[in-house]
Formats: sequence, C-alpha cells, structure tokens
Amino acid sequence: MSSLRRPCIEKRLSALRASMESERLDAFLVIDRVNSLYFTGLHCSNSILVVTAEAAVFLTDFRYLEIAQRELTAFEVRPLTQHTANELKTLLRPLKLRRIGFEGSITVQTHARLADAAGRATLVEAGAAVARLRALKDETEVTLIAASQRTNERIMRRVLAAVQPGVTESALAREVRLAQIEAGVGEGFETIVASGPNSSLPHARPGIRRLRNGDFLTLDMGCIRCDYHSDLTRTVVLTKVSPRHREIYEIVREAQERALAVVRAGVACHEVDAAARSFITARGYGEYFGHGLGHGVGLAIHEAPTLNPRSHDVLEPGMIITIEPGIYIPGFGGVRIEDLVVVTAKGYRNLTVLPKRLRVLCA
Repeated sequence: MSSLRRPCIEKRLSALRASMESERLDAFLVIDRVNSLYFTGLHCSNSILVVTAEAAVFLTDFRYLEIAQRELTAFEVRPLTQHTANELKTLLRPLKLRRIGFEGSITVQTHARLADAAGRATLVEAGAAVARLRALKDETEVTLIAASQRTNERIMRRVLAAVQPGVTESALAREVRLAQIEAGVGEGFETIVASGPNSSLPHARPGIRRLRNGDFLTLDMGCIRCDYHSDLTRTVVLTKVSPRHREIYEIVREAQERALAVVRAGVACHEVDAAARSFITARGYGEYFGHGLGHGVGLAIHEAPTLNPRSHDVLEPGMIITIEPGIYIPGFGGVRIEDLVVVTAKGYRNLTVLPKRLRVLCA
C-alpha cells in the first residue's frame, strides 16, 4: 500500500465522478497502472477499476486479491480471472449504461474486450479527465515530491564530488544508482550522464567515454520516493571554461529565469515556453533548442501539463512542473538547466535549491 491516505482516495473518487458528470459519462474504467495507483494507493499490475455515480468496484486477480480486500475499504473488491470480458459483462450489462469512459492508453485488444463487455453502451476516450486530476497536486503530494527532490539533490551533490578527468560516464551513472539504493529510493528514469560532444544529445545514454578537460558535463537524474518522482538537471564544465562555454551556459540560465518569471496560475503553458524560447532564439541559438520547456511530474516522471509551443494547457495552483531549457550544439556539446517548481496563484515555489551558477569542477 502506498502512503496515500484513505480520505484522499474518497476525495479523488469524488473528483472523478464530478468529471464524469461534466462529460456525461455513466461509468469510467481505469486500467492504467499509474491511474489505478492514484485512485487506490495500491500497486497492482492487473486490475480494472469501475467507477459509477453510486459505486466503485476494483477487479483484480488472485495475486492481489487478499491485500485489496484488506486495504481498499472504499471499493467493492471482486476477483478477476482470465475471462475478463465475461466478468465485465456480468458487472456492466445490468447497469444499462449509455456512455462509458476509458483511457486512450489501453491496447487495441483491451479496447475490443471492453467494447464486447459494454454491449450497446458507447465507449468514450476520456483519459484527459484523469490527467487533469493528477496534474493538480494536493498538500500531501507536494510534500512527497519535495522530499523526493531533496534526496535527488543530495545525490547530485555526491556525484558531482566524484567528477574528475578520466572517470567514465557509466561510472558516474553507477554512482547515482548506488546513492539511490543507499538512500532507499527508486530510480525515476535512466540517468543521463553526457560529457563533451555527447552533451549535445538531450537524452544521451551513459557510455564508456572518459571525461576530459574542457568538457561540458550534463547530469539529469530523478528519484522515486513514496511513489512520487523528482527531476533535476545541472550542467558543469571540467577544469577550464572557454568564452563559448560561458556564453552558452549563461544564455540557458537567463532563459530559465525568464520562463520562471512568468510562471503563475492562469498563464498558458505555451507562453512559459515562449519566454525561454524567444530569448534563446534572439541570441542566435533557436535551432539548437528542439524540445519542450517542461512537463508535469508526479506518480509518473512525465505527466500533465506539457510546456511546449503547441500546448493548450493552462497553469493552475498545485501543478508541479519542470522548467528545463537547453542549447545543444552537435560536435561541441550542450547545456540544460532544470528546476522543479510548484505553481501558485501569484507565482511559484521552487522545490530545487541546488545553485545554478556556472560551476567549473577540478579547476
């Protein structure tokens, strides 16, 4: 069972029912593992959550049945076998439902089974309704993500202390994983350790390259603590910094500050992206910033909202987002600086305290 409190479960089910009412849905089927965790607090690899205005039914197989019956007091728990479609038919058909919401992330095969079980009811893709709920963090979630980020920063400091010319990218990645294990936290995603020309690859995988004097080094890492993710990126220079290193770094740092300055509830996410992107473009490096400015973080490392030029999302209080502009120059290297912040009515609260001044290590 996760750290989710039972009152939170009731509140989340109520919020889902309100969304269902606005979307004119008679029921909602939750199959996605992370969404199921959000509504139940239970880690389960095989479940279907059926929510109607009057009831919430949790179906799962023998492996999770006992713990679900013990822990999920807000749900009617039923066994799930290999005959999923038949069991859903037994549950859904008597309810005479007209519109049933589902998540668009399910497989085609699963959709076919749902359609068979739904009978004459119309299946409506409504995953965005759950995404909106998950995007707005309550106080407990903010506290958990803040704690995850604090652990993440301690690990970043430890790894930066191990940086020296000659060490390999993979050795630094192992140091990150070892520190996570010793801290009792999970790996939020595959750690990015990118040195020298490899740092021009936004999602470079750590390899056997050895760090050299004059390298940019980008470290991007995240933890999972009490089910909640954190995310942090810093870029440093080894031993000597050139005017070009400094110029690129300071442009990215200023771009991030400009984006942070417009973060507040009610601002469109594409406007936050534009605040950083327009500055980088004006300084002549627009073509070297090809990804979105940021994303939501929570039970998943990437969730709503999205911050990019095409986003239709609008910031709301309680959203936790990354702000991570970058410049990536093939053959030379790249810089990314990433903070994790909570959106407030009048601005934001930064969950990241690691300094962002240009650091020259081993000088």
